[in-house]
Amino acid sequence: MSHMCNKALRRILLVLVCVAIVAGCAGVEKHSKPAAVPEIRPGVLAGYLQPEALPNSLALIPPPPAEGSAALALDQELSRRGLALRDTPRWELAAEDANLMFPEAAGIFPCALGVPITEQDTPHLYMLMHRTLADAGLSTYTAKNHYQRARPFMVNKESICTPDEETHLTEDGSYPSGHTAIGWAWALILTEIAPERADAILARGRAFGESRVICNVHWHSDVVEGRFMGAAAVARLHADPAFGVELEAAKAELEAVRAKGLKPTRDCQAETDALATHSQPLGGEVDILESWHGDYPVDQLNLLPEKQRQRGVGFIDDVRTFEGVRRAFQPAEAVPQIDFKTNLVLFARNTQFYNRIRIGKVNVKNGVAEVLAMETMSAMPIEDKVAMSMVLVSRKYIKAIRTADGLIVISRQPEPQTYAYDCSDGYSFTARIEEKKAWLFLPDQTVSLPLVPSGSGTKYSEGQITFWRKGDEAMLELGEERHANCTNNRAKGIWEDAKLRGVDFRAVGNEPGWYLELTEGEKVLFVGDYGKTRYEFATPEPRVDQHARTTIYRVQEGKQELTVVIEGRPCHDSMSGEPFESSVTVILDDKTYRGCGKALQ
Repeated sequence: MSHMCNKALRRILLVLVCVAIVAGCAGVEKHSKPAAVPEIRPGVLAGYLQPEALPNSLALIPPPPAEGSAALALDQELSRRGLALRDTPRWELAAEDANLMFPEAAGIFPCALGVPITEQDTPHLYMLMHRTLADAGLSTYTAKNHYQRARPFMVNKESICTPDEETHLTEDGSYPSGHTAIGWAWALILTEIAPERADAILARGRAFGESRVICNVHWHSDVVEGRFMGAAAVARLHADPAFGVELEAAKAELEAVRAKGLKPTRDCQAETDALATHSQPLGGEVDILESWHGDYPVDQLNLLPEKQRQRGVGFIDDVRTFEGVRRAFQPAEAVPQIDFKTNLVLFARNTQFYNRIRIGKVNVKNGVAEVLAMETMSAMPIEDKVAMSMVLVSRKYIKAIRTADGLIVISRQPEPQTYAYDCSDGYSFTARIEEKKAWLFLPDQTVSLPLVPSGSGTKYSEGQITFWRKGDEAMLELGEERHANCTNNRAKGIWEDAKLRGVDFRAVGNEPGWYLELTEGEKVLFVGDYGKTRYEFATPEPRVDQHARTTIYRVQEGKQELTVVIEGRPCHDSMSGEPFESSVTVILDDKTYRGCGKALQ
């Protein structure tokens, strides 16, 4: 995501000296559309105020909190709480709030205002927001440049919600928050335009500032004083004639838009739900679903997650790591099947002396888990083994783990999602969505598109090719060629996803629903009873009978035995009637499943 306005704010101050006189001389007579205003740089308009008229933040706000002060302790505590919201809808909204470029920035307040804010529907209001961005943002820079306060991510070494901005933000002072000043100024201006919606607008303006703490780029005190500077900028703007004319025009504009019955295009319910995440009571004792205790070989500690191998407390959140650790931990027992999309494994182990250890309780407060373990006391040196305790808990609300060495943030990268789109004009293509890009598998080429800012839905583009998606709907532009009304074919998408994950053969069956995925040289995955049971086995060498056109895989792990028989004869799905190239029989222990399948590679 590119946030050019962030990078621009520091440079605007000098450029504004050159252009403010031109902007300030703009006529104040009423126009049907706002008068043209010079840009400070591409996409960033000059404000209403000349540089000498900007509020002086260095003179208006106190120094940032001192070392050892209660205010700094509050900053640090609220920063930890913000980190606990990572990978939640609130974190995603905070990342959206970081984008101050237009037209995307105009999408912040429509839900609170109750109408869309666009250059077409509300040109004067759009212009008010566009120009006051510079006025409010620049009001923070005399203090920013003087104090050069380090931002939270520079102190806690955790990631931020806009990683492409990290280098720039490192060089840009944290105190006070420019984003917050801008958001609060907008909230105050919109409240004047629509006073009957003041509560909703001011609440959104407050949340906009809090997004900076959640993004790990500002401290709480940065936000508080940024809010003050936003109010100072608005107070000064009221003495500017051009601003006053634009404000009155925006009020009339709002009435006209309401008369037309126009509503925000943004998903307001999703925004409401995301904002509610911040105030959820993330606290209490969590249930321990399963537990395992015993000795763990020292020479296998390298199987633990890389950054947790020296820690006494940590977590495991993926199947591959858990399988390796579990087999080293208790090799004689079968590895439990765990859904890491909804669960976590927490562990505690010896680091100094060998002592029996057992996790007795896991408490969660504001998304931070504290593992309470009971440990015997001895002075036995650690030689070839350590004692370890592992527990399975729900990952809901757990965003970090508190340890003696500090906070471990659980940053789970979203798994890639695959969509198979069929468009109304007959065009079909597959899209695989990753965190910051989309891979498009088109009939004649494969392309990778970066994520770019968008006012509605999600947009990926590299100039000539642009891909928009919102839910299961999508649109694709290939130069002058446009494919609209594209809908995700979920059934086809499942097979395309398996193919892109490297699965060589896939089979399905019904009553009860089951599927099998076979990856040569890796694993055989069998999911039965409509997803209730899940088994994984190392892929065995197949026994192939070319004359009978049959391939058989047989494997046994612990008490489970799996046999897969693939016959080269046509098969039709018993529910959908879809044709497949192979008939498949799966025998798991003493139960037999029959269905159809096909090779994917």
